[in-house]
Amino acid sequence: EHDNENNQLIFNKLNETIIHLQKRCSDIDLPIYSSKILIDELSLFHEWYLKGLDFKQNKLEEIYSFLLTNIEKQNKKFVHRDFHCRNLLIQDDQICLIDFQDALIGPITYDIGSGAQATGSFTGLAAGGYTVTITDANGCTDDVPVTIAEPTPVVGALDAATDADCNAAATGAATVSASGGTSPYSFDIGSGPQATGDFTGLAAGSYTVNILDANNCPTSVPVVIAEPDVLVIGQDAVTDATCGDANGAFTVSATGGTTPYTFDIGSGPQASGTFSTLPAGSYNVTVTDANNCTDDIVVTIDDLFEVI
Repeated sequence: EHDNENNQLIFNKLNETIIHLQKRCSDIDLPIYSSKILIDELSLFHEWYLKGLDFKQNKLEEIYSFLLTNIEKQNKKFVHRDFHCRNLLIQDDQICLIDFQDALIGPITYDIGSGAQATGSFTGLAAGGYTVTITDANGCTDDVPVTIAEPTPVVGALDAATDADCNAAATGAATVSASGGTSPYSFDIGSGPQATGDFTGLAAGSYTVNILDANNCPTSVPVVIAEPDVLVIGQDAVTDATCGDANGAFTVSATGGTTPYTFDIGSGPQASGTFSTLPAGSYNVTVTDANNCTDDIVVTIDDLFEVI
């Protein structure tokens, strides 16, 4: 116990206070006695004396006071691992109390709130604050506060999506990014993980980009690639030539694809699907939409001769 008034330490247990000294003569100095005795809450800013009893032939005789010097503070050391993934219990996330046994009398138990155990390792912990109570064989206790942290959630975002240019063409693209968690990230649209969120050569359809951070914490981003309707050219009207003259004509139109369209029979593209002053013959008409998707049709102009 502490005698604060006289700056003395008094131990109640006899076996803790007996100090065996060598026989001494008046002209021989004794060596300095050194011992490691754990004393809880001892101020280092005062002089303290250990009060002992000279025990001779099973009798307590003189009382001696020993000045305590080189008092060392016993530090508790602990290590802990933070959570790898937010809101996920990872098996290797744990706290371990180490290098504490030298300051306590064993056996030692550790309790984080779920019951005492023989080791200072705790697993399966959610993020938050904990207090580990350490108890030795004499019932002496100490508390160690521990905080388990967790990273921010991994968040994915669709930055851009480009639809396919033409119907049934694999020309779509998407760009996905990630934040939070622990970088670097990997991105997988189904063809294997890659370091960037840029994907090209995509046909129309629905995709899921799976993202993993450096700790394998997951998230995903849905991606939809659209496509235009099929580009189709059709014949609307034909005027046959007469008497071998170049006075035939026809009109074609287009649907689907992406407007505007251009039409070409070989003499250069034009915005209109009407062609005139044509002699009799077969004409291949190509329609091209705004994305350079094309379709073709063959139009035939006959030559009508006047009957006399």
